[in-house]
Amino acid sequence: MGQMNKWERLEASIQQQPTDRVPWALWRHFYHRETNAGDLARVMLDWQTRNDFDLLKVNPRAQYHAEVWGGRYRYSGQPDVKPATESLAVKSVDDWQRIDVRPPSTPALDEQLKALSEIRKGLRGTVPFVETVFCPINIAGYLIGDTKVLKQHLSDYPELIHQALRAITGTFVAFVHEILNAGASGIFFATGPWATYDTLTDAEYEAFGRPYDLQVLAAAADARVNVLHVCRKNNMLRRLQDYPVHILNWASNEEGNPSLGEIADSVRDRAVAGGLSDAALTADTEMPILREAAEAADQARNRGLMLTGNCSIPINSSQATIDAVHRWLLNA
Repeated sequence: MGQMNKWERLEASIQQQPTDRVPWALWRHFYHRETNAGDLARVMLDWQTRNDFDLLKVNPRAQYHAEVWGGRYRYSGQPDVKPATESLAVKSVDDWQRIDVRPPSTPALDEQLKALSEIRKGLRGTVPFVETVFCPINIAGYLIGDTKVLKQHLSDYPELIHQALRAITGTFVAFVHEILNAGASGIFFATGPWATYDTLTDAEYEAFGRPYDLQVLAAAADARVNVLHVCRKNNMLRRLQDYPVHILNWASNEEGNPSLGEIADSVRDRAVAGGLSDAALTADTEMPILREAAEAADQARNRGLMLTGNCSIPINSSQATIDAVHRWLLNA
């Protein structure tokens, strides 16, 4: 088989067709370069140039989702220090009524669109790239800043939460359309701590998650590459694998989660993405990561594998280890 370009390799993987090699991608935070469009675009392009991924997952600050409704955060300017909360958008039950539909011109969203436009120009169509968008209930969690409190509100004030989720969904449906207009190849749709049995039951996610998720994903239906990322251990991926996306990404080596092979056996026309643990990415030697890469390839057996981390990789991940994975892929 001749050498494929990145688009050919990724789309063949999605169709579970043979590829010249396994496609791959890793993503991480650069906390000191996530607070304006120019810095975010440049650091993402630098990350892509350094590592030559087959898909660039744009990794903005998570807080942009909550800044839409007035959440305020303190950014340290340090590469290894996460943002600190200064003021939450929702401080009391009554504040849920203030969550209304906001336009894509809202500063926090417009900033992302400007960054995506710059990334599109820098990549010149050669690399698929996706923008990170949280699912509506995950955004609601950021608005109130406490998973346990929101879970209690789901039980005690369901109509208020549904009202807020409708507004969040309307906001991000419009934003997703603009993401595609800015040139992104699709979205990276992340469920955070919500699509896991450690947080919700199936019935609760069916009520407060799925209906809103599907509306946002419908807005991205014309995209060429949409990724579903189901976070954490004990996750609900088996219930969500029917979502209309091209790539399924999850922590396949964490407790209670399905393996890459299990999901590869049960889906068609989509890729499975994962295999590389945080522990291996931060190890002192290359052996753990190379072992995991080989195990992932063996599990998927060329049925649409994309090699990735479990989530955003640790900021102290070893560049030498990342380079070792790249060499392994080129030579496998």
